[in-house]
Amino acid sequence: MSFRALIVGLVGTLMVGCSVQNDPVAASGGDDFPNSMTAASLGKRVAGSLNQYRNWDTSIAVDPSLPSGVQTPSTPTAPAGLAKSLANRATVDSIGIDFSDTADGFVRLFWTSVSVATTTRDTTVIVWNAQARDSISGNETYIRKSGMIAYHLQDRTDRYRYEDADGDGVFNNPGAPADRVRLTYVTTAGTTITTSVLVIDAGPDDNFGTDADNKILYVTYSVTNNGDTLDRYTATDADNDSAIIDSRRDSNVVAIFYGASHVAFKPLIVRREAESRMVIFADSTKNYPIFYRVTDRYASGRTVTYSITGTSINRSFFPGDTAYGLTVWDGAATDSVSADSLRITVLLGPNPHDSLDDSLLAVYAHTERRMGSERDAVLSFASLAPIGNGQQPAAGTVLFSLTGDTGEWTGVEGDFDAQSIVAVITDSRSHRFEVEWDREGNVTRLVERK
Repeated sequence: MSFRALIVGLVGTLMVGCSVQNDPVAASGGDDFPNSMTAASLGKRVAGSLNQYRNWDTSIAVDPSLPSGVQTPSTPTAPAGLAKSLANRATVDSIGIDFSDTADGFVRLFWTSVSVATTTRDTTVIVWNAQARDSISGNETYIRKSGMIAYHLQDRTDRYRYEDADGDGVFNNPGAPADRVRLTYVTTAGTTITTSVLVIDAGPDDNFGTDADNKILYVTYSVTNNGDTLDRYTATDADNDSAIIDSRRDSNVVAIFYGASHVAFKPLIVRREAESRMVIFADSTKNYPIFYRVTDRYASGRTVTYSITGTSINRSFFPGDTAYGLTVWDGAATDSVSADSLRITVLLGPNPHDSLDDSLLAVYAHTERRMGSERDAVLSFASLAPIGNGQQPAAGTVLFSLTGDTGEWTGVEGDFDAQSIVAVITDSRSHRFEVEWDREGNVTRLVERK
């Protein structure tokens, strides 16, 4: 099941079947249509379109990994600082305890640490109970923990905050029906603000320090500059178990959205939005997508959308399923190609990480041009048998049509096998011919049909 076989890198490939040959082919050949030159040109065009799919799994595909810099959620670890705030603080320069609110049931702990590079200030509010007064580390009930890190050599400040996320006002609360913490981390560097929010469930043992049963419930990440959103990333549950990552099991299904106003090494793209559903494992090398769509918007006004979808209600796909890889190009006003689309139908193999075990079933390509003698071209073929990588289509049906700048059109409809292509050629002037080509597109028979 090679997922990279489904996302097609198409700017140079979208004309498959539509401009494979440079031979001019009139959309309608006039009263003598189709003469031998026209039939030969059509044959080269159709045969070339079929033959170029010999290496479809590698030549028209790219890896649908997440955008650069985006990471899939991983097994959660305990938020730093949930052990006793005053324990093991060898680098703490000052500490303090505010008992003024013990009558209200809580106490504040303060500490400050100064180094050559940073100054860190931390405030922790805990419930004033027996656990707060004993000598056992990590058993306190926390209400809130917050702080900031100022960087001396950079124009940067980090702020963090841990707070209750289950509604009872506290976290790290043994015996509670649910024990959840929300971590908010904000980095300000000049005019750029990066915000991350993470919600973690302590698991059945109510202990954030036990990583093995912690669960990630929610993740979001954003970057703004002068109020404009540059990047945004959100991960949510997609298998109805309320958790993005449950450390007790593999095969977590996660829905991921990513939006960026800059794409590494692609300066012409001004906005990228991607959404996917991923199957996530403790071993991240086993992760794989089961739905994928990305839209790139260019400074010129061009928009290109790539997607991988299945046939299920939510359009997910799994090993062994039939899936569709679709690329849609909406050209800018200055592009000669106004619209272009390519859809490939693929039978997925059993291994989600094997790039060679998928099979091609069908292709549909459509190109619309603003200028030139050819304005609209369509190629469609369906194979009688799945086509493995390195194999060319051996037998099936094929459709090809071409519309010129005058509105006249020529169409080809037929069948092909390993030796020949047998088709009927028609045009907008009601001409109708039967033609046979060899698999290189050479005319072997041409007969007018009344």
